[in-house]
Amino acid sequence: DILEYKKKQRPQKIRMLDGSVKTVMVDDSKTVGELLVTICSRIGITNYEEYSLIQETIEEKKEEGTGTLKKDRTLLRDERKMEKLKAKLHT
Repeated sequence: DILEYKKKQRPQKIRMLDGSVKTVMVDDSKTVGELLVTICSRIGITNYEEYSLIQETIEEKKEEGTGTLKKDRTLLRDERKMEKLKAKLHT
């Protein structure tokens, strides 16, 4: 068996919705729900019930010939689709 000693507090990088990155000290002994309350209070977000934490995965760069769409193209396509749907609505 291996015994690892880790610090209870560690810095955690949080990427906000606008793309900015903030670093907050978090307690590893707390649950994710408790961490969310701590993170939101330190950043200044009052309605922490509306937020959640996700782990950002870094996708490996695939070969050019795979035929997959890039992120920018899918976003542009979704924006066009949303504009067509907005035009159909009469609100």
